[in-house]
Amino acid sequence: MFMQKILWIFLFFTPFVAQAETIVCNVVGVFDGDTFKCLTKNKVEEVIRLKGIDAPEKKQPFGNKAKKQLSNLIFGKDVLVNYSEEDIYKRLVGDVLFEGRLINQDMVASGYAWVFRKYNRDKKYLEIEAEARKNHLGIWSQKNPTYPSKFRRSTRKY
Repeated sequence: MFMQKILWIFLFFTPFVAQAETIVCNVVGVFDGDTFKCLTKNKVEEVIRLKGIDAPEKKQPFGNKAKKQLSNLIFGKDVLVNYSEEDIYKRLVGDVLFEGRLINQDMVASGYAWVFRKYNRDKKYLEIEAEARKNHLGIWSQKNPTYPSKFRRSTRKY
């Protein structure tokens, strides 16, 4: 009985951890620098949001270049998506791999995305972003680039 109580206490206080799932899909559309559409082998359409990064909005400087960069990396290709959550827009949020490369990190390394600090504290990403900044790549070639969430707030219409 004592062990059963301990087990229940343990289960009650243990947070539920989202189980990661993996899909393989062919990229059929790129919306911007951090979101794309793909088809699974069962012809299920999925919208994917790259986890842990935030690319410029389309109307921001480098927004179209970020979209083009993501297209160059994955459009028409079969990618592996590791995800454990869906966002409020019903997009799968995950890490995207192609030929062993983590596309999320590639977007940051090329200077076409920020580390999404609200959701990503991974040191590796921060180091990659610092290197892109130091080399004035992409968004970092601007004097004071505007973070996408700040840009979105400034362009909202009420």
